[in-house]
Amino acid sequence: MRQEWDKWGWLVLLVVITIGALRVTWGREAFCGPKSEQCLREWMSALSGWAAVAAAVPTIIFLSRQINDARLHHRENLLSLQQKSYAVARRLNPLVKRAKDHSEKISSEIENKKNHYTIFDLKVGYDELVSKMKAIEFVVFENEFGPPEIDDIDGLLGQLRLGSEAIEDSIEKFTEDTPVYGVEDTAKFVYYNIYFCQKYLNACEEMIEEVTQKFRGLANEG
Repeated sequence: MRQEWDKWGWLVLLVVITIGALRVTWGREAFCGPKSEQCLREWMSALSGWAAVAAAVPTIIFLSRQINDARLHHRENLLSLQQKSYAVARRLNPLVKRAKDHSEKISSEIENKKNHYTIFDLKVGYDELVSKMKAIEFVVFENEFGPPEIDDIDGLLGQLRLGSEAIEDSIEKFTEDTPVYGVEDTAKFVYYNIYFCQKYLNACEEMIEEVTQKFRGLANEG
């Protein structure tokens, strides 16, 4: 406040001095008219109003700057808090994309009965998908944002584990080079688990996009 007054206070004094100088130079009639008997009182009243306005200008400027500074400080605090969340989302994003691509490849192989996609091939591909889903980044992501509505990562891994057990059972009953279409029940069950995994990954992807847009919008403010 003192700094603003020091900066703009001279303007108030300049107005008063200017009016006084003009009064001396032009005389009484230029300001009051020949018949006015209340000249001094009227001008003092008018000057006090203008002086109040002039004195209020630094205060208004000061308060405006205070509000802007407070808004900027609040945005910086929010940006700092969101930065951690954004980093968590960014780390998970490439893992989600790789897991989605891999799950779609397995699903495509199961659907294509013309290919000689064996139970062993299914085991290798499925085990790799489970390994991708065990990445610690999924746990960190859920700790930061909460799990997707469809399920949490522990529930998903439990479901995928059942698929692994079904594949192992089929390998024990048949040979490893048995085509997947020859063990239809197992193939359908594993296909369902992969579909469930894909829905989880899609939900994660949507959450990541939401976090990314929120952070970038906050960073571009102002």
